[in-house]
Order: sequence, then structure tokens, then C-alpha cells
Amino acid sequence: MADVVLVTMPWDILGSPSLALGTLHQVLLDAGIPVASRSLKLRWMEYLLRHQELEGADRIALADYAVVACAGGGLGDWVFAEPPIAPRAGIAEYRACLADRRSPDWLRKLDEMRRLAPGFLDECAATLLAARPRVVGFTTTFCQNLASLALARRLKDADPTIRIVFGGSNCEGPMGAELQRSFPWIDVVVRGEGEAVVPDLVRALRAGEPPPPAPGLCYFEDGRQVVIPNLDGMAVPMDAVPAPNYDDYFAELATCSFRDALRSSMFVSYESARGCWWGEISHCTFCGLNGANMAFRSKSADRVLEEIVELAQRYRVLDLHAVDNILDHRYFDELIPAITKLGLDLHLYYEVKSNLKKAQLEALRGAGVRKIQPGIESLSTPILRLMKKGVTAWQNLRLIKWCKELGIEPDWNIIYGFPGEPESAYHDMAELMPMLHHLRPPSVGPLGVHRFSPYQRDPGAYGIEIAGSAAYYRLLYDVAPPALVELAYDFDYRYRDGRSTDDYVPVCIEAIERWRAAHAAGASLVARRGPGFVHIRDARDPSAGTVTDLLLEGEEADVYLACDDGARLAAICRQTGCSTATVLGVLDKLLAEGLVFREGDHFLGLAVPARPRPAAAVADEADAPARRRLSLLPISASRSSTV
Repeated sequence: MADVVLVTMPWDILGSPSLALGTLHQVLLDAGIPVASRSLKLRWMEYLLRHQELEGADRIALADYAVVACAGGGLGDWVFAEPPIAPRAGIAEYRACLADRRSPDWLRKLDEMRRLAPGFLDECAATLLAARPRVVGFTTTFCQNLASLALARRLKDADPTIRIVFGGSNCEGPMGAELQRSFPWIDVVVRGEGEAVVPDLVRALRAGEPPPPAPGLCYFEDGRQVVIPNLDGMAVPMDAVPAPNYDDYFAELATCSFRDALRSSMFVSYESARGCWWGEISHCTFCGLNGANMAFRSKSADRVLEEIVELAQRYRVLDLHAVDNILDHRYFDELIPAITKLGLDLHLYYEVKSNLKKAQLEALRGAGVRKIQPGIESLSTPILRLMKKGVTAWQNLRLIKWCKELGIEPDWNIIYGFPGEPESAYHDMAELMPMLHHLRPPSVGPLGVHRFSPYQRDPGAYGIEIAGSAAYYRLLYDVAPPALVELAYDFDYRYRDGRSTDDYVPVCIEAIERWRAAHAAGASLVARRGPGFVHIRDARDPSAGTVTDLLLEGEEADVYLACDDGARLAAICRQTGCSTATVLGVLDKLLAEGLVFREGDHFLGLAVPARPRPAAAVADEADAPARRRLSLLPISASRSSTV
């Protein structure tokens, strides 16, 4: 093993190598520094399977790892909590809280994980120490802190000459400085982008020299902590960031007993951009990402294409996830067409803004994008304005419908509890949701106030007060309250107007639960286009056991088709050749049937076309001559229900 070792601990995702490790691994190799990477998250899962005493259905499985990895509230950290990092009383109190919220079966699994954690850490320490490393670097994000701290302490106690380096999202800003102050067995903390500073830092540490002063570093000098600020505007050029090297991850995975079970969910990550171009214009009020640098920059299309092909070919993986906070729209000109021309069966993932045009979404689908995170956090325009999202509910809903039509999975959610939000918005959304049961439902959760977000930086301007670090931190870290505030990424808060979301949000949460149940039961709303008519089959309420067939003819069909991809009232009139009064009369009927969504003078047909309707065809129809108007038939005359 090389004398420089990079480590990722639980609860990093099992089925994907760490991008941070992969990138820095290649950075060090390019600098002529031998390095080894260790995905100890894989070792942890193997250790659980090998040593657990649970039997049958109670046994800890891969799915249980995933649940802990995705859980909030410090659950993953608690599994590895131990003195002197965590207070003994806090560990017991955290478990008592879990007993109130978790089933006995789940509590048994968590207790078993905690029982096995010390032995796992001891085994990891012994393995690493046997290789006699000079430098051990930990990447830590979300719930990786306590496992990383516990292993680092074991290494330092056994061999004080080992230099311990921490980096990652948990080390950004004041969090990293306090992490080192509170746990001084960390020799150096790297805050911000490490590509520019890590090679020189590692050279110095390997040689037994003090860290070279560089922006973002924290280290001790003559017993005094040195905290060097990040330089404003300091950003690594993206084309200088190498493709990640995942060789060690896949070598370790090959030795795991669960490797075959993991294959179906595996993906590799790549990075084509950093920062957020929308955040530079309008920082979303709740977003705590890009704390170090919001400045948006991206790799050239040729570089990204080369990396995608290289990663897929080298690791025989066709599922690739971009970690970019937002898609660079310039990629629609070169990168997306170039990926499409490859003719490969890739499954790609990107984060996008929800105001994409349909042609852009079609282009993504053609390139192999099968899943997107469109940044949809509400179906209420007033609430979206409070977030400074720069989109409307109509745009959000249109994108969700297009995704259903094109076979793209949108990963979206409803966040509630924004300061100043109108209570009536949740009743409005609850009334809308039964019309959407055929579309992918959201996850739902309360607003979190995160470090680096506008809410955290200037709470008074938004009508909230920060009450301190989130309550769970005091149960995990044995440090004074001021230090907890510095370590925290999540914060407790209260509303200045004294509101309680319990007074108005439950009606919406209940509607989302019904939506999920209906969607899981196969809810559908499908439109089939015929010569001069549209047939719509409505099965949005599977629990009722009925299917409703609707036949739209003449102007009804024309009006519906005109708003199939969303349109303003004036555009619908222009396309159909109908008067405003006639169009509004038809739309009133369609609205009454729940077939159209209206926001102001924007209208959107909700039924999903049986055959995707190309964006080009929509554009052509907008410029086509007005259709011959036919007699308006009442919808009720062509309605039937069957069990």
C-alpha cells in the first residue's frame, strides 16, 4: 500500500465510488505521488454481514444500509458515536428518542450496528496501520463525521507520526476550523476545493514538514491553530480537474460477498460543472450548497464526453450520475447531441432547472438521461416566489407531465414551512393533487435551515430566528454549545410570527399520501388522438374501481390539444381560431373535469399522450392555419364508466 491513503467511511453510498476520493486520487497520481484509496463503507457492510448475530428477517441487509445512509437527524453518526467524541449521556438519550420513533425490529438492527461498530473500527485501524502510512486523508460529508473521527483517533493514538487530513463538505467554512479545534488529532483540514492545494500539502506532510500556507487550510503551528481564509473568487478551472480514478473501489468491490446484489443499483459519478448559474442570479433562500464558491463554471463538452466514455468503458458501468448542481445550458448545443450520436445505452442523471423547454427535455432523453432532479419544491407560485426559485407552479407541473410522457423520472419534493408562506396555498395544493395521481408523486418534508443558506446567514430578513444548532448535535458531540454552533450544518429555528405548520400543512401531507397510494395502484390519465377527436381514459382513482372514458370532438378537441403542452389563452385562441368566449367556455368544462390545470392565463392539459408528441410538432401547429371549427359537444354526452 502507498504511504498516502485516502479514506471514505460509512455512510457514503455503497453502490457508487466516492467522487471526492476518485478525483483526488488522480490528482495525486498526476503529481507523481503514489496513493491508495480505501472505501471502508464496503468493509463496513461486509463486517455487518459477517459478524451480526441477528437471524432471519431481522438480519441487516443492503437495504438497511441505504436507509441509514439517507436518514437525517444524525442517525448514521450515532451508530459510530463513542466517547470522547460523543457524550455518554447523549448516546443513551439519542437511543431513547429512537425508541419513540422506530419500530422494535429497526431498533434491534440499529443496536446491532452500534454493537459491531467498535470492532469494525479496530479492524480498520489495524489494517491501515500494518501498511505504515505517512498521511491518511478522510473525506466527510453528511453523516460521515463520527466514523471518520473515531477511526482517525485510533490511528493517531497508535502512531502519533501519522498525519491526519480531513476534507469534504463537512469541513466547509467555520465547520472545518471547529472540527479541528474540538478534535485536535486532526492535523490539517482542507476547506474548499482541494485540487490546487492537496499535492503540495501531501508532499510536505510526507517529508515531515509543516503544511505550506494555502487558502482554506487549517493546521496547528507551535500549538496554535492557523486558519487561512479562502480567497474570494478562488476557483479551480474545471478543465484542470481530472476524470476520477475508481480503480481501488472496484478492486475492493470485487472481494465483497454482496457485489452481485449491488450491481443492479450501481452507478459512477462524474463532474462537469461546479457552482450554480441560477444561484449567481438569485440565491434560493433555503439552499446551503456552494458555501465555498457559488461561481458557475463547467468543463468543455469534449472533456465531458471523453470522461463519460472513459468511465463507462473502464468500469463497465452504463449508469452515470452528474453531480453538478445545475446543468450548463450550453451543453444542449454540443455535449447532449454528441452523447446521442454515440448510440450507447447510457442511463444518465442530471440536476436541471424546471423551466426547461420540451425540446430540451427530448434532447436529454435522446442522450440517455433517464432521471433528473429538477429542483421542484412546491406547486404553489406564491411559495416559489418566497424561495426565489424563478419558476411558477405551472412550469413545475408541466415538466412533471413531460417527464411522464417522455419516460424520464423526476426526483422532486414538497418542502413546507417557508417563513411568510400563505396557509391557503396548502389547501390549494391539496385540492389540486387528486387531478395529478397519474404523475410521479413527490416526497415531502419540513424546511431545514442549513449553513450558507440565506435563511441561515440573515434569518431576521426572512422572519425567522435561529435557536441554535439542531438538537441532535448535542447528543453526538461532547463540546460546548458555542462549538456546536460552529460544527453544525443544520439549525433549529422559530418563526417570528409564531406560526405552526401543524395548523395548515397536514391537509396537504394527507393529499400526498393518497397520491402515492393511487400512483402505486396504477393511476393513469391517457389521451389518444384520433381524426378530429381526442379520447381520454381517466383512471386516476384506482380505489374507486372505475374508469371514465371522455370523448372530445371539434372545438373541445382543438382547445384541449392547444394546451396539451401548456399555452396562454391568447395562443389557444390563435391556434384554434375560436373566439375568447368560446375557448373559455370549453376550458371551463375541461377544468370541471380536472383535465386542465389553470394558473392565471396559462393552461396545461393534464392527460399524458399515449404517444409522445414531439416539441417540433407543437411549434408547427402554433404557426398552422386555424382549424375548421366543429360543433361543441357537451362532455357528459360522451362519458362512460366501467368497473
